[in-house]
Amino acid sequence: MTDDFSTSGSLLNDPASSDDLGEIRFRRQRDVGDIINVTFRFLRDNLREIAVGMLYIVGPVALLAAVLSFFVQSQMQASMFDFTNIENNPFEIYSSIFTPAYFGYILLLMVVLILVTSVVLGYISLYREGRAGEIAPSLLWAEASHMIGPIIALFLLVGLFATLSFVVWIVPCLGAIAWLAAVVYLFPSLSMATVSRVLDEDSAMGALKRPYQLVKGQWGMSFGTMAIAVIAFMAIATLLSVPGAVVGFGSAMGSLTGDDPGGGSRVLLAIGSLLSTLTYLGYTIPLVAGAFLYFNLIERKEGAGLFADIDLIDSAPTVVEEPDDLELRGPSPPGPDPGARDSGFRDGGFRHGGFRGGGFDEGQGS
Repeated sequence: MTDDFSTSGSLLNDPASSDDLGEIRFRRQRDVGDIINVTFRFLRDNLREIAVGMLYIVGPVALLAAVLSFFVQSQMQASMFDFTNIENNPFEIYSSIFTPAYFGYILLLMVVLILVTSVVLGYISLYREGRAGEIAPSLLWAEASHMIGPIIALFLLVGLFATLSFVVWIVPCLGAIAWLAAVVYLFPSLSMATVSRVLDEDSAMGALKRPYQLVKGQWGMSFGTMAIAVIAFMAIATLLSVPGAVVGFGSAMGSLTGDDPGGGSRVLLAIGSLLSTLTYLGYTIPLVAGAFLYFNLIERKEGAGLFADIDLIDSAPTVVEEPDDLELRGPSPPGPDPGARDSGFRDGGFRHGGFRGGGFDEGQGS
């Protein structure tokens, strides 16, 4: 493995290419373990700037989503204890779930996901310009805001393809198997589509084609990398959802016994609503891992980083060291004696050093 930092791991400190000036290079060939390790190293080293940017840009929307989540879940909890209403109208509970507040909550979650994606990829873009340590929320928003439109367009295109793909389900059994196999096969390339769109490609369709082409021949490594990153994200999400799960279990038990959950349950519900919304911030892990994987595949397929380094080396001025005093070199060794060189050639024949077995005379004339 080559060094993750600004040198290539050789004895020479190579200059960084113009599109990869960060301390940790993205254009590097890495295996699965290296990509996961460098992902967490990147997040650890830049946690403060990323967290502050998230707080200013994503925080207000996430807080509003948490408030709506608490409101929706409170309505659901209250309807579960209204036994009289449930007996008279069993479908009343569904009307308490699918309210305008619920759909507003879903919409805000989508906005949170788009903002998290744009903030993380915007930070990566600025980081690769060598601006780590000076990325304030205002600078990060200026970079991320330009990415929101392309990300939305890409999400809509993927959603359209996903909806159309359900047509194969009309084939009993085999349709579902084929659909699941396609999802598994396309998982690595789809995981890198947003990275491709905002950091490399100019169109949504190109952002889907580019990772698909890069994954060919590297599918196992790509799938393993993104699977580990998603598992790490899901582990964090599961940990943050514990308070909400406790409240849900308590509400279910209370609905069976008829006991009111009380104020303590509502406090846990509020905490669980906030934490469940914050789980979307964990999506940072698959995004960063996808970026490292994407540029790793580019390096493997095209060697773009190597070619950039070669161009920089070729363009560097050549320095020739001239001695200050030629006398320090000492006298030049004497050259060969022209007479000695020609003394072996007399009368057109070889007189010295002739080929013994090939017809040349050793020391006598013919």
